[in-house]
Amino acid sequence: MMAVRSFIIPILLFCALGASAAIDPETAPASITGTYNVTFALVAVPSDVAYSLVPEGYTILPPSSEQFPGIGDGKLPIFIELGREANAGPPLLNIENFQEAKVEVPNVLRVEDSEAPFLYKRWIAVDDAIDVFGSWVSARCECDLQHSALTRVVQIQFGLNTSKEEFNPSNSSDATSFDYSIVGAVDGTFTPTEGEPQWPLSTFESVGGQPWFAEYPTCAQHFYEDSSVPVTYLTGSVTLYPPYAGANATEPVTFVAQAIHGIFDFKIVGPLICDYFV
Repeated sequence: MMAVRSFIIPILLFCALGASAAIDPETAPASITGTYNVTFALVAVPSDVAYSLVPEGYTILPPSSEQFPGIGDGKLPIFIELGREANAGPPLLNIENFQEAKVEVPNVLRVEDSEAPFLYKRWIAVDDAIDVFGSWVSARCECDLQHSALTRVVQIQFGLNTSKEEFNPSNSSDATSFDYSIVGAVDGTFTPTEGEPQWPLSTFESVGGQPWFAEYPTCAQHFYEDSSVPVTYLTGSVTLYPPYAGANATEPVTFVAQAIHGIFDFKIVGPLICDYFV
């Protein structure tokens, strides 16, 4: 079952952000924090597959040769996250631990008259129903922007398409390999490799750090700390099942993938007006 995913935004924080004429997302307080034990995979797919994952009317920037050397003509990157979040949630409510995987498209033009790249979050899979139907606890507030004061409650949501799925392994933090499956949706098979893959670590960092959007008119952004363990470089493949394998796909399709694995502390800033992120 698909649902729109929502999160708590601490009420006074939201008022303070709403009162600002301009916000620097990098220094803004977090709405969500946690630790992410994750494989970040980049996959070159035919451009029609990438475009099938974004809403109609959006443009995907062509990949730069510096970030994606040798990607090939007619190909665009997609971004797959296969991981587990720990101690995640709004500040002071970091109580959630769950499997989480994402299918995303980077380098999407989101803000009019700007070439700034955004990450479109097509789908998120989790293993806990509470993270589908509202995550943690919904908060509603309304602010007096002149005085940064709370007046009443309004709903704050990110608008993420999220569904509860079956995962293998059920707890990837305890896994003895890097293979990862959302049953019937995405399979990742990876082996460690020596040195950086064809696409450098900086490319993964840049894509994972792009501001992002989903189904609502607001945007947000992840900010990751350096991995608490040495980053592992991986090569392998990602298999996408319909509807993520292309507009006309009726069977799963397997693509070559490059990936990194690490354990990253993170914060999310947002949701905010998308213009703040350019």
